[in-house]
Amino acid sequence: MKEKVKLIITISVGPPGSGNKIDDVIDTIRSAMYYGGADSRIVIQDNSHPLNTGKKLQEMFPQLDMVRSPRNYGLYGGLYKAESIAMQHAYERYEFGALLRMDSDALMIGHGFADEAIAKISANPNAGVLGMYFTSGEGIEWARQQLLAMTSVTGYIKDPRRCAFLRQLIYKAERNNWQLGQHILGGALVMTPTYIERVNKAGLLHREELRRAKLQNDHTYSLLCKAVALDLIDFNVPNGPMAITWRGLPASPQDLIEQGAKVVHSTRFWKNMDEAQVRTFFRARRESGK
Repeated sequence: MKEKVKLIITISVGPPGSGNKIDDVIDTIRSAMYYGGADSRIVIQDNSHPLNTGKKLQEMFPQLDMVRSPRNYGLYGGLYKAESIAMQHAYERYEFGALLRMDSDALMIGHGFADEAIAKISANPNAGVLGMYFTSGEGIEWARQQLLAMTSVTGYIKDPRRCAFLRQLIYKAERNNWQLGQHILGGALVMTPTYIERVNKAGLLHREELRRAKLQNDHTYSLLCKAVALDLIDFNVPNGPMAITWRGLPASPQDLIEQGAKVVHSTRFWKNMDEAQVRTFFRARRESGK
């Protein structure tokens, strides 16, 4: 029988060379434990082989649910391949209202995220992936160009199976009003139970064709979302409690609190504040009971 919880929080750890310090990973985990609440479970996707960072984390936090990649699959499609393990694990083990996928440089900074995410999903029954939604302009251009290259004649010559599979996904997604490159920004995003179920049942996890794709994992998840006829939903401030950008914070730490943000990315910097200072600000709030 599946364990019933409100929120699953998956945190990806690794791969080597990602620049993540173990103390920062621990800080992100502690933020999820504090703000996720008792009705949540944290799944660590350990993609740190051969470092075995997950074992060290589980020794510190025995309550963590650990899943480990058998090897380091690398970046781009390799992250999708590794995180497929965590997504399938969540689908098979838990009955949940929402899944929050976080990089280790994301942070939870406020209470009540699960309830807001579940309410948003209930109000949008066709929701698949929620977060910071890029619909046009420079934000989608890199992914668009990669998809065009991989599905071109040259792309077919280089990798015919990858090309054919991507063409099939794009065809399905475009029938559901998707444009090349549109995506929910990674770093932190929400996946619905329906999305996890559909990509599992459709055999869209663990695909070697997608492992070989030069796409970031958020591009892949968004393409899969539209291919299984679900919607990408804006859940970023002011339309939700997420404050997500690619590099650094989208606003000052204090402004994010005042805006009602509950999940942020990235902790790397805010103007003259470095990551240590950003994390110290939010950690002090946790330790004060806020």
